[in-house]
Amino acid sequence: MYEAVEVFVNIFQAFAITYYLIKCLGVKEGKNRKCAYITGVIVTVLYLEIMNRIIFFESVGVLIYLVVSLAFSAVFLCGNVAQKIMYNVVMMVAIVCAAMLGAGIVGVIKGTDFLKVGQYGESSRYISLVLTQVILCIFFYMIIKFKTMNEHMDNRYMMVLSIVPVVSVIICCLIVYQENKSESIRALYTLIAVVGIITVNIINMVLMSIERKVYEHNTEEELLVEAYRQKEKDIQGIIELQERYSKYKHDEKNILSLISDLADKGEMQKIKNITQKYTGEQSVEKEVICSSNVVLNYLLNRKILQCEELRIEKTCIVLGNVEESIADIDMYVILENLIDNAMEASLKTDKPEIYVMICRTEDTLSFNIGNSVMNGIKEINTDTQTTKEDSRKHGYGLKNIKDVVDKYNGEISYEMRRPDYIMCRVELSLGK
Repeated sequence: MYEAVEVFVNIFQAFAITYYLIKCLGVKEGKNRKCAYITGVIVTVLYLEIMNRIIFFESVGVLIYLVVSLAFSAVFLCGNVAQKIMYNVVMMVAIVCAAMLGAGIVGVIKGTDFLKVGQYGESSRYISLVLTQVILCIFFYMIIKFKTMNEHMDNRYMMVLSIVPVVSVIICCLIVYQENKSESIRALYTLIAVVGIITVNIINMVLMSIERKVYEHNTEEELLVEAYRQKEKDIQGIIELQERYSKYKHDEKNILSLISDLADKGEMQKIKNITQKYTGEQSVEKEVICSSNVVLNYLLNRKILQCEELRIEKTCIVLGNVEESIADIDMYVILENLIDNAMEASLKTDKPEIYVMICRTEDTLSFNIGNSVMNGIKEINTDTQTTKEDSRKHGYGLKNIKDVVDKYNGEISYEMRRPDYIMCRVELSLGK
């Protein structure tokens, strides 16, 4: 009976491991999925049966299976080298942790060392084997869910992350198997375990650094995407405005023709009624800024409207031909970020005001954005200067601005014009 339980558990574990690897990595194109499953299960069962004949508790022998599973992954499964190493190493750790937890729980209930739980012929061994399979399946489920939520993971991140479980397994083995060693060997094991723990912490710091860089890059990309989306919205707004103007001009022609006919007939009251109704129904957008750049006009007029809604005193000036100066998206990155920063900072003052001047000369394009600020603002620092509640986005917004400035060999500077007023100046070179 016990032999049957051992075989059943080995077959179940072999299937669980094969399912996990195929689910995480997928089967290579041209390879039969059923063949991959059968091969994985057979190879794993053979390994487990052989190990059962050699030792009652697998321990570091799992490293042998790691080599076997890597070979299986290389032949049958998709994914790059980093992904294969990552998911195979995590699988190895899941197996070790599940075995130690399963035996440990039964050992605590029996009040004995968990290694003694694994003795052949003991009912506790087979209870722990079943419990281990349950825990292993839970681990595999969690790993597969993690993989699903992190489809696009950096290869460097995966390689470094895979070191953590390897070190963890080594530490566990050193702690478990030092009991019957000499004092000097036990001291050496303890030292290696301590070094391993320190290594894990260092690796975690490296992972945090990598994750931080990825996070910063994604945030910068997110802000650029927002600028592109706003540009598309503004272009759509320009198209809609043009359609309204066209309709207005068409209606105007028909109305004037009707008024002319009524005038010939002396129908003055009807003319009066028509003009009153027509002027009351038509609502044409008021354009405050009218430069040579249509997209810039819409952007600035939208900001002016926002200022009016927020009761911010504003001054906006455009000088020179800005139609063919810099790319529209670069214009958006600079103006959207700087004007939004200026508006938000000015709203925290008693008298909110902003000033925007865009000036084009033969070889330069300059942006001057000024705004009222709270008295007692910190010393100007282009890297940290902010009064925004979401300083994270402010920082990355400034980073995108600096990228545009560098692209055009420009300069960005800040100046306190008054204790309660700051001016930001961006000057871009347009030289060929």
